Amino acid sequence: MRRLAVVSLFSGAGGLDLGFAQTGLYEVVFANDILAHAMRTYSRNFGLKLVACGGDKEVEASLGTALECDVERVDFTTLRDMEVDVVIGGPPCQDFSIVRGSEWDRRGIEVRRGRLYAHFVRALAALQPKAFLFENVPGLVSANRGLAYKVILEDLSNLNMRWSEVRKAAGGAGPAGPVEGYHIILSEVLDFSRFGVPQRRERLIIVGVRKDLVRGLEGLWRVRAAFMRSLKESAGLFPKYPLTAIEAFEGRRLDELGDAYREVMRKWDGVWLEVRSSSMTLYASPLLALTSPGTFSNRKAFGCRAASALTKCAYSLPRLTSMPLLSHSGPLTMEKSWQGGPPSSTSTSAPLRGVKSTRSTSHSSAVPGRASTFLSPSHATSFSPKFRE
Repeated sequence: MRRLAVVSLFSGAGGLDLGFAQTGLYEVVFANDILAHAMRTYSRNFGLKLVACGGDKEVEASLGTALECDVERVDFTTLRDMEVDVVIGGPPCQDFSIVRGSEWDRRGIEVRRGRLYAHFVRALAALQPKAFLFENVPGLVSANRGLAYKVILEDLSNLNMRWSEVRKAAGGAGPAGPVEGYHIILSEVLDFSRFGVPQRRERLIIVGVRKDLVRGLEGLWRVRAAFMRSLKESAGLFPKYPLTAIEAFEGRRLDELGDAYREVMRKWDGVWLEVRSSSMTLYASPLLALTSPGTFSNRKAFGCRAASALTKCAYSLPRLTSMPLLSHSGPLTMEKSWQGGPPSSTSTSAPLRGVKSTRSTSHSSAVPGRASTFLSPSHATSFSPKFRE
């Protein structure tokens, strides 16, 4: 089965990308970031060839490479011949600005789009992927009284009409011809702790599907419903019983940790009083202290679930019936190689914090996913994506 091709922009170390890759359905074919150390890490972990751009000339994007370069110098048209399925990334939007004219000025509000954001849109215009996932900080929703957020949604939805404006912000780069816009099937600030991240971390997520792949309003609602249903199902018990950092490190539930949990709590007992008295800005709780390296793992955990949901929503796209991913049915879960095997509904172990010991099948199938997020490299090899038929 052909894996779906993903182009990653503003990739960092690849946390979001790893979530897509771990589903087994997606393959990152090109990644780009301006930070050298991030691209070296990315190249080593994803097996992509590390390429650094030199000079000030435009650089062609090529398959199988992790390109260390300013995105404005990347020529995406070289990837157009291959069918790119998804573009993912989180472009910084700090340089968005909204200029308000005087009351007598009939021009009203002038929007100056962020340069990096414009190049993310340029990639969509050049590659025309079937779908995209855009990640950003929650503050983008309220920045400039919400006008920047509104402009972004309108640009992505009406790319066919807005592209000429965005193209100017991108320095005139990108295709000159008509392009297809995207139906927005998700635009929401999500709490990643509800998807298995051992930290309360909110992010704005925007997901779009190319308009020509959806037939009519009924088709759009069907795609949205399929995506949201799959995203909700993938959360399992996390919304009610969030994963803690110590569980992520140890690979076991709290009720299974026993002495190890008590030892950690004893070790950190009273630290908060010391921190508060010395006015130091430190994490006092052991569970919070363990989450400091969590950005990479947080994005990975959500990326896995978003990729799964995007796969499920593709069932509702009539023109994608020939895609290999549509032959699969059933939700995607991440399984942990638990000691002694995964817990089951017949297990005699202690119940999961408030869940009755006679768990239903749906509960037991969700329990392994509680350890789907790892923060420690020593546990990285213990996880493997698996389909439940």
